[in-house]
Amino acid sequence: MSLKKADMFKVYKIDINSVSREEYEKNFESLPEIIKSRIKSKNTPLSQKQSMAGYLLLKRGINELYGKDMFDVSFNENGKPATSICNFSISHSENIAVCVFSDKEVGADIQKMRKIDLKSHYPLFTEEETDFINKEPSGANKRFFEVFTKKEALVKLYGSRLSECNKLSKENVDFTMLSEDDFILCIAEQRNAHK
Repeated sequence: MSLKKADMFKVYKIDINSVSREEYEKNFESLPEIIKSRIKSKNTPLSQKQSMAGYLLLKRGINELYGKDMFDVSFNENGKPATSICNFSISHSENIAVCVFSDKEVGADIQKMRKIDLKSHYPLFTEEETDFINKEPSGANKRFFEVFTKKEALVKLYGSRLSECNKLSKENVDFTMLSEDDFILCIAEQRNAHK
């Protein structure tokens, strides 16, 4: 079973604080060794919990959408995870983790919006993006995170590095922006075969 064309993508979301320590420990043991190793390598308990929550969502989605209990995972040189079963992208911010499944190559980024200081230049942003963010103080925070999540989602789509974000092609990429509460999620899907 796979995602229907009309579905385009499916978002699985979890509040990491809603998962008990026992549930994390139980599910941790059932994950592939390569994922367990990556979770253990995280610097803080919060980042370990965020990473674990993302992989719990991956496991749940693969089971519900594709009818599989086991799955293989590999990582490219920049750390992008992949499986032969489906296209997916994991992201987390603060207490929220998401896993996005698509019938196409996909990249996703979620960020909790917070107050930013207006600047004449933002690192990694083009002059046009800076002008868009700063066009008026009202709404600048949301515009900043729209631009930032779009860049991150594109980087994840291509399996690249954030430092390369301005060199990546947006041609044949569809972007979807979703927001809820103080969080913004950008999903980037490749229209054609991935480069």
